[in-house]
Amino acid sequence: MADAYADKYRQQRETQGWPHLTADEMATLPEKSPPGWDSLYWPVRRQSYQAMLAWLETAEQEAGTELRIAIMGAGFGWLAGRLAERGHNVVALDLSDDDAFGLGLARDAANAFVAPFLLVQGDMERPPLQNNQVDVIVYSASLHYAVDLQQCLQKSAGLLRPGGALVITDTPVLIGDFTALPPEKGQPPRRGRQLPMKELKQALSGADLDYEIRDIGRGLRWTIRQWRIRFFGGVGFILPLIIGQPVNS
Repeated sequence: MADAYADKYRQQRETQGWPHLTADEMATLPEKSPPGWDSLYWPVRRQSYQAMLAWLETAEQEAGTELRIAIMGAGFGWLAGRLAERGHNVVALDLSDDDAFGLGLARDAANAFVAPFLLVQGDMERPPLQNNQVDVIVYSASLHYAVDLQQCLQKSAGLLRPGGALVITDTPVLIGDFTALPPEKGQPPRRGRQLPMKELKQALSGADLDYEIRDIGRGLRWTIRQWRIRFFGGVGFILPLIIGQPVNS
């Protein structure tokens, strides 16, 4: 299953024109945009990262020590590298070991990062981690790849220590009163879809998570692109920062 998923994901990204990154380019993300990417992709990821850091700085001050952080769907590991540089114990978990868009690239580019982090190949819906061992779980541009959102979030909530938090960022959430559509008969479960806000909220509540949804200012270029999407018959979406904590934490 892992190889099939990795192959399909790589094909999708190459079809979309995502260039392969070098180790040096990895080391500058998300501050610098590598050549060949969509002009908004890394500026938007940078905004999300900065918003997450603003929240994380408070968590760091409250903890007074390094945090145990698990990044679910870590891809090629740039975020894991950034958070490890801040002195945290970081696990980068992904199903793909691909050498261009998965953990294989993170392994090959390990020397580009200032601090080490642990690579774990596994499914974020069934993470091979122990319960009550993690301070922060991060889904960065990954939660929308889950087949069963609520199960995924429930598993993660169980991994958190008391007082721990779950962070969702760069997951596209549809604007408006949309409902989730099941996959067509005979088709595989959908991954990488845009999530209806109603479905996401139901999954968070169903996983017994209190949550806060924070909008992030994206600027004029993002606004214009969203307007174009809607003008040509598409559906607009947002990329909020969501902070969740177990109800009984």
